[in-house]
Amino acid sequence: LAPGTGVPLHQHPEEEILFVYAGRARITVAGVLHEVGPETAVFISGGTYHSIENIGTDELRLTFTLSPPGYENVFRKMVRTRAEHPVMPV
Repeated sequence: LAPGTGVPLHQHPEEEILFVYAGRARITVAGVLHEVGPETAVFISGGTYHSIENIGTDELRLTFTLSPPGYENVFRKMVRTRAEHPVMPV
């Protein structure tokens, strides 16, 4: 993610693990802000609202793993339709 960008507040039934490889992020989980850097993992329970913001000056590089599988279809649809990640009401 480029500096100043991020993933808006959302939730999904899958559990998620985020792993930061490079950069600095503010990851908000259930309203609690966590400022994290490289080599940091964050676990998010299914159904929990969360967001990601690149607060650094460099690109934020991270991976995410969701379980059980299925949420990848949201990203496939985003690519097909050139849409942004859906914003979920709080």
